[in-house]
Amino acid sequence: MGHFEQILATLVEKALTDLAIPEDQIESARGGIAQDIMAQFTEEMRDDLLRRAPAILKRERRDTQGFEKRNLERWRSAFDLVELIWIVAAELGSNFNNELRDQAQQDNDYLFEALTHLHARALLVSNEALCLMKGGFPDGALSRWRTLHEHSVIAMFLKMHGSEAAHRYLASFDFQALKSARQMREYAERARIELPSDAEIEYLEECCKRWTSKFYEEMREEYGWTFPILGKKRANLFDLEEATGLDHWRPRFRWASQHTHGQHRPAQAMLGVVESTTVSFSLAKAILVWLTHCR
Repeated sequence: MGHFEQILATLVEKALTDLAIPEDQIESARGGIAQDIMAQFTEEMRDDLLRRAPAILKRERRDTQGFEKRNLERWRSAFDLVELIWIVAAELGSNFNNELRDQAQQDNDYLFEALTHLHARALLVSNEALCLMKGGFPDGALSRWRTLHEHSVIAMFLKMHGSEAAHRYLASFDFQALKSARQMREYAERARIELPSDAEIEYLEECCKRWTSKFYEEMREEYGWTFPILGKKRANLFDLEEATGLDHWRPRFRWASQHTHGQHRPAQAMLGVVESTTVSFSLAKAILVWLTHCR
């Protein structure tokens, strides 16, 4: 029995005793009493859960630490290689940035700026994937690889097409920020988020106006910065993959996308359960219980 179930069961038994319900009516009364308890004893359940929290969390964290230790021991050689590659990449990127940044700024080298930013983001995403793998979440790590692949494709595309393309790529941030700000304004009340100010909206609109004057109106699209090269107003990542010769990664990218999007994916198709023989039944049972409680 789970921790919350224990708390609820205790309160149900207490309610049954207090109400002096005949034994032959207990089973039929349990459902209604449980609903009444959920409505009337919320604070009591919360306090009981918080009281039990130190012991509950200690036990759960001990189990997690035990798994992580065994996982590291099993895959140590692989983790060692990945971490070593990460360290080398971080050091090389840092040296490259420190030695050449001053000159790049003097030359208005937009390609340098874009690539160093992408490199830093790739290091961050790689570390996130590594943490997920160490924690036993390979499907989550694979979804982070998906992002890493996007960074790699964009970096390759920019390297092929130079500083002007990189300038447009850097400028594209303002268009995405404006789109996000307008969406926040539309849903701020329902989403209970802070409403962007008129000044913030006006500033972004002015930035985007300057960029479209300098470049073109297609910049307003998500991949609009690629328009002069690809000739497509609504380009996408696959277009960049084809342009860089990296489209052969598309099957792996689609595979990695399964954990990112909400389409149905059977439990046995997940990396995290490939060695389990009971997960399909267990997960199906858990989903059934959850759906039953949500009715």
